[in-house]
Amino acid sequence: MAGRKSLFFLFVCALTSVMDGQTLGGPMHDKVVVCYVATWAAYRPDAGKFLLEDLEPALCTHLVYSFAGLDEEKMAIKSLDPWQDLEKDYGKGGYKRLVNLKNRYPHLKVTIAIGGWNEGSLKYSKMASTRENREKFIQSVLVFLDQYKFDGLDLDWEYPARRDGRPEDKANYVELVKELSEAFKPKGYILTAALGAGKDTMDAAYDLAKLSRYLTLIHMMCYDYHGTWDGTVGANAPLKGINDADVLNVEYTIKYMLSHGVSPYKLVMGLPMYGRTFILKDPAVRNIEFGRTSVQAAGFKGPYTGEAGFMGYNEVIIN
Repeated sequence: MAGRKSLFFLFVCALTSVMDGQTLGGPMHDKVVVCYVATWAAYRPDAGKFLLEDLEPALCTHLVYSFAGLDEEKMAIKSLDPWQDLEKDYGKGGYKRLVNLKNRYPHLKVTIAIGGWNEGSLKYSKMASTRENREKFIQSVLVFLDQYKFDGLDLDWEYPARRDGRPEDKANYVELVKELSEAFKPKGYILTAALGAGKDTMDAAYDLAKLSRYLTLIHMMCYDYHGTWDGTVGANAPLKGINDADVLNVEYTIKYMLSHGVSPYKLVMGLPMYGRTFILKDPAVRNIEFGRTSVQAAGFKGPYTGEAGFMGYNEVIIN
């Protein structure tokens, strides 16, 4: 899941008001709807602030608390924001608050994601590189899940063999997932992973068939196909390519994964609730063409997310 942004596989921002002790139902369908909860949204200003109490859990089947991190010295999972996550020292107790939603919405599975864009790849590469390091990590995760009562773990290593990772990460990632799966089975824990959707990343980072064998669900990050880094205007999450050779689109990603051994029953397509913005090199251009119209810089910051070239849905609707 790309770093500290409001990224959700399917997330609807709505207020909920329920009576204490009331048990409520879930979605009126049999589909898997995974909702990533961007806990840093609690720090946004004014109307951009979004708290756990603002969730509408009935829309989701799975909630993913984002993010935990990796303690590189101990090779152990850790809180990235103890004040927001924990109850210690008058903290907000985010872990407990999210997990407690299951009391009202018993259909929910609540897991925690480790990683994200800001965590990078290097320390995860080190952790996965030896059986000893993986064992330390797995044992820490088992203690963590039991302590905070999560239903499982979502791996969001961005990305094996990329961003200072090593080529052997691809094989080591499979070993990590396999060993986690074996450790989770007696406990009944869920094991999922968020995977990058670009072809180059998929080729370098993932043995898709083997990962599909061991993971409960695979969350595909079908967004950030294009942005200012391209130098031209492009769609954030295009459903189809601009030509037959275009591999950066949702259709190609899904077909590629299925053809490489991923079970369709485990595949969850990620949807962005945000857009990418651009400042054109030539402001007089009226006919914008994806992949051709030149970009000068990232678009202006939104009032809530505060990131150039990025605009959350809550900012799009006020512009």
